[in-house]
Amino acid sequence: MIGRSSTLIFAVVAAVAAQAQSTQPGSTTYPELTLLPAGQFQMGDHYGFVDPEHPSDEVPVHTVAISSLLIGTYDVTNIQYAQFLNSAYSQGLIEVRNGLVYAKGGNDLYMDTYQVLNYSSIGWNGSTFAVVDFRATHPVGVTWFGAAAYTNWLSQQQGLQPCYDLTTWQVDFTKSGYRLPTEAEWEYAGRGGEYNPYYIYPWGNDVDTT
Repeated sequence: MIGRSSTLIFAVVAAVAAQAQSTQPGSTTYPELTLLPAGQFQMGDHYGFVDPEHPSDEVPVHTVAISSLLIGTYDVTNIQYAQFLNSAYSQGLIEVRNGLVYAKGGNDLYMDTYQVLNYSSIGWNGSTFAVVDFRATHPVGVTWFGAAAYTNWLSQQQGLQPCYDLTTWQVDFTKSGYRLPTEAEWEYAGRGGEYNPYYIYPWGNDVDTT
């Protein structure tokens, strides 16, 4: 899930062919994709880490089967997200009210701009969205609604079927376009194929800041 004011670190899934990966993450207009093979894994907390605010979210550990899917190779960048905002604005799909981005005529918040919260990495000058201070990495201040709307835009740009109803926010898993991953798909991808043993991190059990 992507909450308001959190970093946008979501993957996208689509029924399109995987392309050659660039050497510069985020340098392409649309997210680059990696094919994950189908498989199953033991989903949940294998190490007894209990979040005091959500003590039962990751237990009991249980087997989950995942179909093959294409998932974003890199995090979406500010530049990529700003391209969506400018395109959506030119099409009359979004509007800015008091520095906040909404669907046109709607009340579901998509994102905060730099003008409202200075940690936001995308600014609004009254006509155009742009990355602030060359912050080309991952957007902050984007809500779940803003992330889902972005995936619909990606689908439309590439002639695919949008997965989300932007009125009810229901997702149709039978559609061919981009969408946010389920919690199970995200954990499956994040584990990086390491299941024996199940590590805390994809690379092992020790924090590695490199």
